[in-house]
This record gives sequence, structure tokens and C-alpha cells, in this order.
Amino acid sequence: MSKSNNNKELTKFVKNSLPFVIFILAFVLVRDVVDKVIAKTVVLPVFQYIESSIVTDIIVMFFGLLIYCWYFPKLFRTYVASNHVYLLYATISVIYLCIYRYGDSFILYEFSIPILSSFYYLDVLIVPIVFGTILQFKGFIQNRFIKKYGDELLLLDEPIDELEEDLLSRKEIAEVIADSIKSIHTPQSTILGIQGEWGVGKTSLLRLVNYYLPEKEYIKVDYLPWSNFSKNDLIGDLFDSIATAVKPHSQTLPSLLKEHGSSLIDDTSIHLGKTIKSLLKFDENIYTKTNQINDSLKKIGKKIVISVDDIDRLDPQQISSVIQLIKNSASFNHFVFLVAYDKAYIVNALESSGFMNSGKYLEKIFLMEFSVPPIEENEIKKYLETNFVNKLKVDYNEVKIALHGSGTTFNYTDAAFLLTTIKTLRDAKRLFNSIVMSYEKLRGEVYFKDFLEIEILRMKYPLVYHRFQQDPSKYLEQYTNKRDRQHAYTLRKSSEKSEELLIKTVLEANFQDVLVPKNEIDTVVNLLQSLFNVHNNSDLRSYNKLSIIWPNNYNKYFTKRLATHDLSHIEFIKFYNLSGAKFLKQIDNWSNQGKLAAVVLKLTDIDVEDIKTGAEYRKNIKALFALGRQLEETNNKMHGRIDGQRLLNKLLLKKSVVNRFFASGQTEYKNFVFNLFENAPAPYLFEIEFLFLIYEQISYTSFILSVEEINLLRIRYFKNTLDDSDKLNRSVWHVFHYTNLIEREPIGPNSNTVKKVHNPDAVLLLKEFINKKDISGFIESAIATDLIPRNGRYKYAISPELVKLFENHEGFREYINTISKEEYPAVIDLEGLLDAMKEDGYKNYADYTFIVLTDKNKLDEEE
Repeated sequence: MSKSNNNKELTKFVKNSLPFVIFILAFVLVRDVVDKVIAKTVVLPVFQYIESSIVTDIIVMFFGLLIYCWYFPKLFRTYVASNHVYLLYATISVIYLCIYRYGDSFILYEFSIPILSSFYYLDVLIVPIVFGTILQFKGFIQNRFIKKYGDELLLLDEPIDELEEDLLSRKEIAEVIADSIKSIHTPQSTILGIQGEWGVGKTSLLRLVNYYLPEKEYIKVDYLPWSNFSKNDLIGDLFDSIATAVKPHSQTLPSLLKEHGSSLIDDTSIHLGKTIKSLLKFDENIYTKTNQINDSLKKIGKKIVISVDDIDRLDPQQISSVIQLIKNSASFNHFVFLVAYDKAYIVNALESSGFMNSGKYLEKIFLMEFSVPPIEENEIKKYLETNFVNKLKVDYNEVKIALHGSGTTFNYTDAAFLLTTIKTLRDAKRLFNSIVMSYEKLRGEVYFKDFLEIEILRMKYPLVYHRFQQDPSKYLEQYTNKRDRQHAYTLRKSSEKSEELLIKTVLEANFQDVLVPKNEIDTVVNLLQSLFNVHNNSDLRSYNKLSIIWPNNYNKYFTKRLATHDLSHIEFIKFYNLSGAKFLKQIDNWSNQGKLAAVVLKLTDIDVEDIKTGAEYRKNIKALFALGRQLEETNNKMHGRIDGQRLLNKLLLKKSVVNRFFASGQTEYKNFVFNLFENAPAPYLFEIEFLFLIYEQISYTSFILSVEEINLLRIRYFKNTLDDSDKLNRSVWHVFHYTNLIEREPIGPNSNTVKKVHNPDAVLLLKEFINKKDISGFIESAIATDLIPRNGRYKYAISPELVKLFENHEGFREYINTISKEEYPAVIDLEGLLDAMKEDGYKNYADYTFIVLTDKNKLDEEE
């Protein structure tokens, strides 16, 4: 509610209260006289028969209950209490309480029931004012708070009432039109036109024109055929409206106008054909009434300005009827018709109703035509900017970027789509209202520029919006930045060889099916390019983390809500700003809610450049390590996975990182990084995998730890894993695999082959572990089964990974010969399998029937 409206309501309430205040003061002045009258007319005739008793108590309580039953339900309904009734109750209550209840004018009877003995029967008069006060307070709350966040948050499509509400500088045009009306000095009626497209503010302009016409010279009439057509016929409504306006100025003219209107209607039903025919009758009665009306109008000495609005909301037949009604009503003197319309629509409507050369026809009717200029792009942007910032409370910088562009080299925000799609103030209001209904749920969860553009797409091109909602993979593809392996949506090309976008090709071929005018295809494409303006060599770090280009954000722009597994950005930032220990504890809570994947994404997406302090940097890295351990231990990749490459990018040795976050320089930084790995808890799955990633890239990556330090950490992890294990389990093999070394052999001036080989130190540790703890597990894991049976039988081989531990198959044979067959008889099967494989040089799986490990033969039987 605007401040002016608030002031109007307050002024109205004070004005309504004034008569009641005067009445109370007058009552006090003549109280003695009133007391005598009341005593004679009420007290003696009525109250002499009343006494305190149970029966009277019940009767009075019954009336109190009726009052209660009348008012109580209204407390829970949308009910607006009448100010006049409330003030009447207040007056009665003030007089009763201040003069009679605590005075000595009359004897008041008390309730006879002991519990109510402090109350009088007449106290029932106070009940309405109690409920009335509650209802008034309820209305106050509704107007000030509920509307503030409900109705008043919406931009109503209502015309302006006052000059200060003129945001589009229409008052200059209004003054010109008003001056044109003032310059009309002849008594003959005049018809003026105000033409403009829907939503450019024609109704507001009509009101501004009336503002500049002084009351002492003009009588103003609002005629709205569209809003009243369902209740009144067009003729009756026109003459009734004029009659009501002139009533304060003439006693005879209102009845003459109503009689004239009635005489033009054949019956009470709405029959426009008969109405128009009756207008064309030239009987003596009509002439007589016309002369009488003109004489009365002359005596009033004022012009009647009749504002006709919304005729372009009627159907063609109704429009032609209204135009003829206005034309024929111009036979009265001192009438000025001011008609607002969309000319193109009116011309088409008249032509469809059988009028030839309808444009020329209108020129004959309208003496002068004023055009409302289209709203300029800057005016629309300024209007939206004001409401987004002041009403919706969006950050000013976000609004500025959304409406005026960010200044980047590849940005379509300043393209023609905003002006092309949002042409009028009505469009701007619709856009704002559509955003209001959904933005509040996603405040802080979406990038406002993208959210605004998606709403423009939905509002103006709903079928295109639907396609991107239902099948984004058809029109979008993921661009991957090789530098930091970030993935973002970009518009798909028509083909690998073509630079034209697929969506443009589809729109050009199907523009009728998707309801996009052919001349607006480029507008739609520009809008989509503004949303998905990712191109080759884009630095994805410069894009807002809440943008629609990120796959994990995409759906929320269409569903208008967060998914159950998603994490509110506001909630994340709230806990992210806490201390490291509290934040890590909250991660456990999110884990229990199934939101680990969202936490991983949000933590990873925080770029080093966006981190402000050393404490935040440490917290971010430690949290990612903690999540990495948790995800590896659960082995549930559905819950997310740490992107090792992006984590490595945060840990690379950079001057900016060292100088910003570590006061003591590289030594402090190295200690921090080294401690992340040295203090890692078992089973080291995440850490050793991450160290191997670093080791693979260390030849061309600047990392604070050397190759030797990385290898020592990996061997330490493996040794600790073996110390904590009794069996040759999955964790042992996992850690062993990531102790591998890399050998590079040049094969050209700029390339080489990469070969992974077992770390000799790890091999020695593994052999020692096998000998001491789990020869049985070694024998079991040594046998590999071909996954595809041949002729109903499976074939077998010695695991290539185990063979590598002993360089070759013969080395493996030498080792198993050292194992006691008495203690581990299954060695016999290993030897037999080796003999079977040797027949073709250990190249393939062999056909072998187990002697000791007979359970493996069951595979053949089951097959």
C-alpha cells in the first residue's frame, strides 16, 4: 500500500470520527437534559420491572451469547469491520463507561450469580466494542503486514491516481490534451481519441487529463462499457453514468438523461441490434428530449468530459456498437468524448463487422487523435529496477547486471530481447508478478539475471521454455574447461561443421508449432545465448556459482524449488561461515540427510580467488579431505565424489595462495599440506588415490611436496594398511595399486609412453605380509577366472597382477615352490594351473580341473 493511500485511509477515518466526537461533546454539554429524557422514556418504564435474579441473569447472558456467536466467527474470516459501525459502538461505550457505569445517574443492576457479581447487566453493551476493536486490529494487521508480503508485493495492473505516480512522464501529453479540451469554445460536442497499444498507459493518461481539467469548469464522467456490459446495456449505462455526474448541478437533467436512455432501448434485455436501430430513429419525441437536454446542459454552464476506456477489450460487434453509440450521442451540446483505444485492434474489429475503410470512418468521427508513445527501453528497465530493489529486495548490483549487462565481452543482456519482449508497462508488471510468485522460495539459490531471463522465456515463449524444461540434452551440451575440469551447459551446434545453433535451426523449421513469430526467432536465440553464454576457452571461474549454466543448478530454475537431496546455498553459507570444527560437524548432519553430493559440489565450487582468509582456506581444504575420506569409506559413489583435479588446483603452489593465506611463507604452507597427508586416518583410500593423481602430474605441476616425499607417504600408507590387516583384502590391494611408479619412455621429440610399474618397496612389503599373515588369501586371489565359458566350461589363469610381483610366471613358480604343500595343499592347484598355461606359453586362459580347490569346479557343474 502506497504512502498516499495510507494517508487517505487515515484522513478518511479521522473525517468519519469527527461527527461522533462532536456528538460525545454535545452529549456532555446537555447531559442533564438527556438524563431526564432517558429516565422518563427508558429507566422508569423498563427498568422498574427489572431486578437482579437468576432468570434475568440467564436472559442477559443469552443476549451476550448471541452477540458472541455473531462476532466470534468473523475473527477467523476475511472480514472488514465497518468504521462507521465501530465508531457508533465506541460512542455508546464511551458514554456508558464514563458517565453511567461509574457515575451515579442511575441504579445499575448486578448479576445475582456470585461469580459475575462484579458485572452489571448493561455491561453487555461493551461486548460489541471489544469484538469491534479486535476486528479493527485484525484489519490493521492485514493491511500493514499481510498485504505487505502478499497483495502489495504484486504490481496491480491499475491506472495511476496522482501526479507523483507518473513514472513514465505522461503528464506532458496529458497537459496537451487538457489544453486542447480547454480550447474548445463552441457548444457542439467533440470526440477526441487517445490511441496506443495495450499496456502503454492509456487509462492512466485519461486520469491525468482529468487532473488538469478544473472542477469548476468541467464535469467528468467515466464510461467503462467493458466492465459493466454483463450487468447493464450499453445505452443505459452511458446515460446513467452521465446522469449521476450531473446530479449535483441540475435537478431535471438526470431524469431527462435517464428517460432518453430508456427510450432508446426496446426492452430490458441486451440487444445491440435494436439499440443501434433505435438511435437512428428520427421521431419527434427524441428531438424534443434532445432539445430539453441541451437547454439543461446550457444552464449548467460546464462541459461534460466523458472518458471512454477499455473498448479494445470488447468483441468486434460490441466495438462497432459502442463507436456508433458515441457518434450518435454527440448530438448533445457541451459533450466532450475522450476515447482511449488500440487503433489497429479497433480498425480490424470494425472491418470484421462490415465497415469498409474503417480507418477513414474513424477519422470522420474523431476530431483529433493523440498517440501515446511507446515506452522506451530505459523507462521499462528503470521501472523494473525500482520494483526489484524496493519491493522484492533484490541486491541492487544483481538487478543492475540483469537489466543493464555486466560489461563482459560475451554478453547478450543488452541485446534487443528485453525491449522486444517487454514492450509495455503491463508486460513489465506481469513479468514482475511472475517472478514474485517464485523468487522468494529461491532467494539466494539462483542467479537473478538468469532467473529473470528464464521467466521472460516462460512468459513470452512458453513452448520454447517447455522444450528446455523437458529435454535440455537435445539443445544443450556440456562444455568442459580443461584447466580445472569444470562442466557447464552451452548451446548445442546444429552439427560439428556448422556454427549455427541447433535451437535456431529448430525454431526456423517449426516456428508455427512453438508459437514464435518468425521475426522474433533471433530474439529468442539472443535470450538463450544470454543464458548459456559459454563458449570455447571460457574461464568458467568468472561465472556466478548459482548460474543456470551449472548442471547441478539447472532444474531449480524450472521446478522453482530445491530438490530434496539439494542443499540450500543460504544454509550452506550460514554454516560455512562458522568455525572449522562446527562446519565439519554440520557436514555429518547433511550426510545423514543424503545431501553429501550437494556439499561436495558447493565446497569444490568455491574458487581460491573467492576465499578471503587463511582460516577459510584451511577450512575449505580440510572439509574436502574429510568428505573424500567419508565417501571412499562408504564406497557409495551415488553420494558424490571429490573431483581430485579441482582439489589439486586449490593446493598448487602459487604465490597468491602463499602470500594471502600463510603469513610465514612457503614453510608454513608446506607444513599445512604435509600434515593433511601425514595425519590421515586409516584406511588412507582417499589420500593415496589423491597422491597418485599428484604424482602423475608432478613433472609439469608445481606442487609443494617433492616426488620423494609423495612416494614416502604412499609407502607409509601401504605399510600401515598391512600392519592393520590380517587378510589380503580389498583395501590392501587398493592401496598397493596406488603405490605404483610411472616410467616414461620417449617415442618422439614431444611425446612419450607412460607405463605403470610396481613400486619395489611396496612389493617387498606385500611379499612379507603374504608370508607372515595370509598365504591362503594369496593362493585364492592368484586364480583368475575367464568370464566367458567355452563349450560349457570355464577356463582359468594365474592373475597377471600377481605374476608382476614375481616378474614372470616362472618367478611366480619359484615362489610357490617355497610354500609347504602339507600346510597349504592348494598350492598343488597353482602348480597344475601353471603347467596347463605353459602349454601355449602362458598366453591364454587354460582348461584345468581343480584337485584341492574343488569348489571352483562347481562353476562348471552349475553352468
